[in-house]
Amino acid sequence: MDYNSVLADALSRVRANQSPALIVPEIPFRSKPTSDVQIRRFPVEICEFTWLKELSLPGQAIDELPPEIGQLKNLDALYLQGNRIERLPDSFSDLTGLRFANLTSNQLRSLPDGLGALSNLNTLAVAGNRITSLPPDIDERVFRCLSGLDKNPLEDSLRPILESGSGAVVAYLRSLSAGTAQYEAKLVIVGEGDVGKSSLLGALQGVPFVENRPTTHGIEIQALRLQHPAVEDRVITLNCWDFGGQEVYRISHQFFFSKRSLYVVVWNTRQGHEANGVEGWLTRLRLRIGDDARILVVATHADLRRAEIDFPSLQRSFGDVLVGHMEVDSRSGRGLAELKVCLAEEAAQLPQMGSLLSTHWINVREHLSRLEESFISYERYEEICADNDLDGAEASALSALLHDLGAIIHYAEDDGLRDFVVLQPEWLTKAIGFVLEDEQTRENGGVLEHRWLAEIWGSRNDLNYPKVLYPYFLRLMEKFDVSYRLIDEESSLVAQLVPHERPALSAVTGSTTSATGAPLRQLALQCKMDEEAPGLVSWLTVRNHRFSIGRHWRRGVELEYRQYESRAILELSDSRTLKLTVTAPSPDFFFAILRDGIEDLLRRRWPGLEFDFFIPCSSTKDCAGFFALQLVQRYREKGRTSIDCPECLESQDVGQLLTAFSPAREDELVLLQAIRAGQENMRDQLSQIESYAARAANQTRALLRAASVEVTDCPRLFTVEYADGRLGWAKKSIALHLWCEATGEEHSLATGPYRIDDWQEWVRKAARYTVLVGRVLSLFVPVATTGIADLVSSEDAELINRHLDLAKDIGGGTSELAKLVAGDDPRVDQGLQLADAVALRGFRELLFSVDPQRQFGGLRRVTTPDGHLLWLCSEHAWTYDPGLPSV
Repeated sequence: MDYNSVLADALSRVRANQSPALIVPEIPFRSKPTSDVQIRRFPVEICEFTWLKELSLPGQAIDELPPEIGQLKNLDALYLQGNRIERLPDSFSDLTGLRFANLTSNQLRSLPDGLGALSNLNTLAVAGNRITSLPPDIDERVFRCLSGLDKNPLEDSLRPILESGSGAVVAYLRSLSAGTAQYEAKLVIVGEGDVGKSSLLGALQGVPFVENRPTTHGIEIQALRLQHPAVEDRVITLNCWDFGGQEVYRISHQFFFSKRSLYVVVWNTRQGHEANGVEGWLTRLRLRIGDDARILVVATHADLRRAEIDFPSLQRSFGDVLVGHMEVDSRSGRGLAELKVCLAEEAAQLPQMGSLLSTHWINVREHLSRLEESFISYERYEEICADNDLDGAEASALSALLHDLGAIIHYAEDDGLRDFVVLQPEWLTKAIGFVLEDEQTRENGGVLEHRWLAEIWGSRNDLNYPKVLYPYFLRLMEKFDVSYRLIDEESSLVAQLVPHERPALSAVTGSTTSATGAPLRQLALQCKMDEEAPGLVSWLTVRNHRFSIGRHWRRGVELEYRQYESRAILELSDSRTLKLTVTAPSPDFFFAILRDGIEDLLRRRWPGLEFDFFIPCSSTKDCAGFFALQLVQRYREKGRTSIDCPECLESQDVGQLLTAFSPAREDELVLLQAIRAGQENMRDQLSQIESYAARAANQTRALLRAASVEVTDCPRLFTVEYADGRLGWAKKSIALHLWCEATGEEHSLATGPYRIDDWQEWVRKAARYTVLVGRVLSLFVPVATTGIADLVSSEDAELINRHLDLAKDIGGGTSELAKLVAGDDPRVDQGLQLADAVALRGFRELLFSVDPQRQFGGLRRVTTPDGHLLWLCSEHAWTYDPGLPSV
């Protein structure tokens, strides 16, 4: 297809008929058009069509927009995804009618000033560009319109602040007007114990050599100042983190490894690089940081023995993450000058060098570094910020930045932790280390009795932590996925210290029917990793503690989701293979939760780890064949219903592999029709009803997961109904009920609904998402009316029915929405359609207008262990944020 000819025809039609839309179809997926058939220049004549409402030129080769585009003041929707646009003209802010713009997958490096003038803007999609910073004049409303911003190479200082919300981002950008260039970085020194890490740091600082220096426990942090290699009067400050080499500290140390840092792996020439585990340290660093790591290998005691190491081989294995190998002797000073030069040169190339930071923010950070206390209250932190002219939003943004840098520890969204600011992370890691070294806890199967804490944190060490901090330390250990408190609230399980022996597992894993007589189905998965992920099972045990039944061992854990009669086993079959097996009447719900949890943990904790998921063949017990999960999912997306096993060559049902059910689900459809028809004796169908309920809950989970890609700063689940009955199309008002999004336990809030009087605005901005939510929630209603499955209450079922009544009226407005209302089982597991995402953002805009204080009925935002963002009521939020334990 010659897209230039298509464009010429479209221009002629618009010019002749004053058509409100100019649409060129997008290039089909996977096609490779040649440049002579693509549109390479944005036609300036389009800007003469001031009546245009929609303009679509996707997937072309346009690299520039003309200034005249600002003449299209009536433009409502702009589709320019997949072009090569590098910048937006200043006149872009003149598109005052613009509601939606798709600029994904271009080459934008920045956004223009003046976007606040786009008062109707709902969504500006910018994923897949090259944006590194935001305009300083951006306001909260415009920031909330940005979709996919995090899918850009943003400056490192901006990324942690994004998670603190729009207010913190705007405060940060505003602060840069009085910014000062910073030349500072973190230098992390790691290696086995007794290789000379602390002596090396002392020698670099010019401190006299100390014979038989005491072993470092936990972390020691000191500053090293070096001359900038290219700027004569510029000094680079390296904040040096000297990590103890003991095995017990390594899991907690990983939380302080960050991308914008230099790393020095130290080994002792007298012991050899193999005994010092150099390759193991390099592997752990690359797994934890990814290919952005910058690592220098340094051999100590060079005067005593020549460094024997095959560095070229290491370079072939680890590539560009290795920046060099040097030999030094801390006693004589040999090689130290060269090492300083090398460190300065590498630090000068880090992306944050020279970045701006507010002078007021710098003053606060320096004030904190001078304090002798190990921790302070957040109230005092805010007072220090106020003394340096920082308001509440700036204080919040700065704490997020310093937390990400590892300078402080502060969890702003945790009930038990938000009131404390840890100023000395090394002080905290030592406290955790004392627990991990406790033999009494180890001998007790990993169960830490809280009554032992006075001995562990008090009399047995010279730090003698005050008892008032014990609950705080325990809660931080939970945040670090080191432990979780047991039901009695008087003890905690430290997952690293559980027994090695595999306990006797539940009998249900070998049964064919559940307790209610439902046939049991099974889903299995193997996660194959290219390297060992240290602490994987321990962290999965803690993260999934809400499903614990007390059966755990060093290489695995058994879990239960009682509400859906689901049992699961997570177990390492070897150091690089994790197996997941779920057995239930409808296993795909629990299976999806655990699978997502594995993937989220691997991506967050080990960005450099390569891994894939595989589904075992189920044609015969002896078949050793596997299917790549992504391949099976692509088959489903393409409508393919079967796939051949590469081992036994038998055809397998795609739906069966992914859900343990065939695609037709005929038994379920018959059951659903019977429920909706109000047939009697539904209790005889109990097992099928519970199976259907699990899949209904899974659909809601999929909807919220898809919604989280677009909107994170407000709830996404709701019902609406007519506030005053049916008073005629132009006089209708809407009552909006927010829902708690707890997985499998969704419910409406008891607080009063919001009232929205502008019915037509609701339809215009939020219609499609309203219909989509209604279709998903409608799956709950047939089950709720049976009184058997406890999915939603009868009151909530009535709310859903009234929501569906309103959705039908909305759908009656257009044939497209009418089809959406009458659609079959909603498919949201592949993400939201573009129009649904725009309507979701419209809903958010309307919600903010009726709840400007963003109280949201008391709902709280929580990130679950499986990586999902949910808005929960206080009762369900407690599961993930139980506050401080009572000690």
